[in-house]
Amino acid sequence: MANQKEEMSMRPPAWMLKAARNAVEVSGVNSEEAFAARILDVGKQAEAGSKQHQETISLLANKMKELNPKPVLKSSDSAAPTVATSRKIIQAPDKNKRKEAVKTVDKKQSKKIRFLTEQVEDGSSLKDTARQPQKGALTTAVNNANPKETIPAPLKSLRTLQCKLDQYTVHQDLPEWYTSISTDSIHMKNLSKRRPPALTALDALKYLARQCEDAPKRNRSSDLPNLYNKLRDLIHKAEITLPVTPYILRKTHMLSPQNGLPRIFRAETNFPPDIKADSYQLYKRWYAGNLTQDLLRGILTKKSTNRSSDSICPVYRSTYPVTAKYIGQGHLVPGQWWPTQLCAVRDGAHGHPQGGIFGGKTHGTYSIVLSSGTGYSDLDDGNLIHYFGTENNDNAGSISENTKHLLTSMQTRDPVRVLRSSQLAKGNKYRPQRGIRYDGLYTVVAYEVLDEKKGVLRFRLERCEGQEGIRWEGEARRPTVYEVREYERLKEEGAWVACVEK
Repeated sequence: MANQKEEMSMRPPAWMLKAARNAVEVSGVNSEEAFAARILDVGKQAEAGSKQHQETISLLANKMKELNPKPVLKSSDSAAPTVATSRKIIQAPDKNKRKEAVKTVDKKQSKKIRFLTEQVEDGSSLKDTARQPQKGALTTAVNNANPKETIPAPLKSLRTLQCKLDQYTVHQDLPEWYTSISTDSIHMKNLSKRRPPALTALDALKYLARQCEDAPKRNRSSDLPNLYNKLRDLIHKAEITLPVTPYILRKTHMLSPQNGLPRIFRAETNFPPDIKADSYQLYKRWYAGNLTQDLLRGILTKKSTNRSSDSICPVYRSTYPVTAKYIGQGHLVPGQWWPTQLCAVRDGAHGHPQGGIFGGKTHGTYSIVLSSGTGYSDLDDGNLIHYFGTENNDNAGSISENTKHLLTSMQTRDPVRVLRSSQLAKGNKYRPQRGIRYDGLYTVVAYEVLDEKKGVLRFRLERCEGQEGIRWEGEARRPTVYEVREYERLKEEGAWVACVEK
């Protein structure tokens, strides 16, 4: 009876037999024999786990221990490397060699850093980062440093970021102010009858974009440079001189993901980078419902040659709230331009209307402005910058808070936004013709002490890879001819924007 039960328990289920029979034609193995072999293997495995088997193994082990046999090592060519390799894996590497290895790998990785914008509020925590230096560590490093001695950033805190290739986001949902406009309204019908110049210009912009897309298909790639220049010119006009209304934008479908401005800056398109950037800048402003072309929109100004008396209109700030307390590029585009530093603050590119360094204790420096306003001359080679920290006039022998922000950025290796001012030396080819321009992300890699008593440090910043070039020359240059012309008009006529309380 027991044998019968054992036989039934070892019998395979019907579905398993069926699967085996289906495989007979392919494998050529008899299903019953295959199952018999498998059952035998299972039986051996069960026997190996039995108590009797374990006791047998234990007795054999004790017997081998009593005999204490010595292993026989063959002096073959392959045996020695195997033993040596095992020994190297087990042993901890020498401390100095480990540091050298980290430096070597880190040096290679630092050249390939690509940055993804990460917005953070000052005081909030960054994901996957623990970058707070020990209290007093930065000041100690400065006080103990020899003059003109370059101190590299600690490599253990280096964080490699990835660059987002498709950096321009297309909103799939259209804004409410846009969708609330009925195509059958009286305003829309009047546009079709009168066709104002702005409507004609935007239709021409869309037509040029289609021509640029179709030129390679029609074997007319030689026409592209001329077409791109015409398209570029219309985009620049739309930013400064084109008086658009909500109805005109709705009529021309300029915010449509398929047929509007996103058609130019989408990732899969082949338009030049500067055209993509400028069309995206225009798209972001229009999408928010900010349709004024005035360069000084949202700025309360006083008729004075001193721009330090200007301020940001509270109504404008509440309508279009932004912050400059974020790491990376954020919503900015390469080459974005402003007539004054306060306008850059208005749009969240920088945080101080006059100061050159903007940052916080936790996250370091968010942005810097290259200008000739300090008593020291910054060295600007485009992709490489030597930037001076600020003096500490209150406490001799220690460094200022802004300089500490740069030291923190050197440790974290987080990217710093760099803006160039027209106040730079005229011999600097990267200097914008007017105003201030955003020129991309840089990493603080080292510093040197120039004046211990005044706490003056000079930092070395390197431009991060994976970015478009600095827009200081050629057709892509910012400011554009329209921006320069408007800048000069505002300067001469004093046509400033006023804040109207609602």
